[in-house]
Amino acid sequence: MLSEYSLRLVRMTLVLLVMSIPSFAMAQHIYVARGEAIRRMDIDGSNEIVLVAGLSDAYGVAVDLAGGKMYWVDRTGYKVQRANLDGSNVEDLVTNVGRPWTIDLDLVNGKMYWAQQKLGDAVYDWIRRANLDGSNLENILAAEHSVYGIAVDASGGKFYYTSTGATAGQPKIKRANLDGSNDEVLVTAGVTTPLRIVVDPSAARFYWAEDDIKRANLDGSGSEVFLASAGAAAVELDLVEGHIYWGGDSVGRADLDGSNIVAISVTNEIRDLALDVDSPAAVPSLSPRFGLPVLVLLIATMSALRVRRSHRTATAGSIPP
Repeated sequence: MLSEYSLRLVRMTLVLLVMSIPSFAMAQHIYVARGEAIRRMDIDGSNEIVLVAGLSDAYGVAVDLAGGKMYWVDRTGYKVQRANLDGSNVEDLVTNVGRPWTIDLDLVNGKMYWAQQKLGDAVYDWIRRANLDGSNLENILAAEHSVYGIAVDASGGKFYYTSTGATAGQPKIKRANLDGSNDEVLVTAGVTTPLRIVVDPSAARFYWAEDDIKRANLDGSGSEVFLASAGAAAVELDLVEGHIYWGGDSVGRADLDGSNIVAISVTNEIRDLALDVDSPAAVPSLSPRFGLPVLVLLIATMSALRVRRSHRTATAGSIPP
């Protein structure tokens, strides 16, 4: 039987373990970049509203649910902007940028990545990053024109991007380290007009939209058409519920095995979309706040049990026959 001290350690360990288990919120809304506005609809496509109006050409959107912010690029407004998730408190983060095409967030390292036209250069785009407040701006990669999609895999230390190529007829999917080094080509065969891209780290795959939705393994192998003729320009994943969403001619959803295809909204001319769902890559498997105490308590509990067993063995050995 355990001592009261050992029982107390076990109880505290169990409580901290439960508290440190990541919990992911179910997606409630779809955020859409569409021309002059950032819009939001419920996850079933109902209750579509305009959150931010008066934009020149909203071309990419990303959501930080935990931070309560949405980020977007305005292609002909030449800006990277953000606002609260209800559309209030609009902020200019980076201005006077060449036409920005796409944006994604690295919530592990507190960075945003976007691709933009390199002014005065018809061959290359810049891939840039900055802190989430727009500070510490960096040009990290001169990428082949035009980069319409970027997806950060913080856990893997990579970002993936689409490119139509430096010259006509060279579309491809590429990736690089988070600092822009080790730029490499992953897929060229079957790539025609690649637009948005998204990564599923848990399944070691990425998906991209080019009317069809296509996918491949993270090393570029196993490239295949996932959903044909979807009319997709943008693609997003809900890894909590196991769904893939796309936008373009309309908004649709399917399971990650390609089944249960559902038409969600007839809203068209969608440049990009994002979900208000937690990113598993942004949440460690064991919260740092509790990870060390849990480890210490586990070691202490095991030590206490070993001492208890040693004491009982020694006591039993001292009893005469």
